Amino acid sequence: MVAVDVRRFVLTLALATACATTPAAPPADEAWTIEATIHDGRTGETITREALFDRLAAARVVYVAERHDSPHDHDVQRQVLEALAARSSSIAIGLEMVKRPFQKWLSDYVAGRIDEDTFLERTEWSTRWGFDFAMYRPLFEIARAKGLRAYALNARDEITRTVAREGIDALEEFDREALPDLDLEVAAHRAMVKAIFDRHDMGSMAFEDFYTAQVIWDETMGYEVAGALVGDGAPEQLVVFAGSGHIRYGFGIPDRAAKRGATPHVTVLPILEDEETSVEALVDEGAADYLWIMRAVKAPPAPPPRDRSGS
Repeated sequence: MVAVDVRRFVLTLALATACATTPAAPPADEAWTIEATIHDGRTGETITREALFDRLAAARVVYVAERHDSPHDHDVQRQVLEALAARSSSIAIGLEMVKRPFQKWLSDYVAGRIDEDTFLERTEWSTRWGFDFAMYRPLFEIARAKGLRAYALNARDEITRTVAREGIDALEEFDREALPDLDLEVAAHRAMVKAIFDRHDMGSMAFEDFYTAQVIWDETMGYEVAGALVGDGAPEQLVVFAGSGHIRYGFGIPDRAAKRGATPHVTVLPILEDEETSVEALVDEGAADYLWIMRAVKAPPAPPPRDRSGS
């Protein structure tokens, strides 16, 4: 069904590469809670939250992945940002969710110059992103309360959509010349995207065009991440929030930003555990520097009320 908006396919890519969809919520008539363990992604070692936050504080760039529809992933992002903002007054955030042309409105919002409704309208949030803003609101509230700068990282939909449908030569000359350098030869990244492309009926769409559009997305965000860290007044640390497909394995945004000087960096991958989750496998495949594994656990029953009758 090639008539379907390409953006939906790109979102599918970002979600699919997380290797899991958000599991169904537990039954509403039962009490559940989320428990988590955090692992070093290179060794599998279990570490505490405070140990993780201390390690993250030493990095120039911290990437925290998300499945866009997962409130649990967004809560991990909140915890990381809260902890790092408490450790440093010179941090900023980078957001996949906001397109580069809307930087002014993003800056105005986190600085308190416009309200939420105006921000959502001016950035065209509902049509250009579409996921529930309520899940992202805590990140913006921290940024506003702490006076953090925020950077819009993402390429315009018009660019990636045109390239995916018609190829890079279909872009207007101005847009084509404004693109960052594109590395289309990362074998592991290409193989991952090809596997996902092959699982969908893409009609007459050519893989090379689709892949180029994906690389434009990643290279644009990598370019913006690196650019945020140079010049007078650059933050000491940038915390980047983006889909798992752009962060997992490092060959989406992190490696491309690192080639432009955005180092040292670390990646954090939140995962809501299911029967197929294996820390050992995630370590072996090099999924991320840190793995934040969450599981839904039935809460213990509340104790019976105390008898205050005195009898």
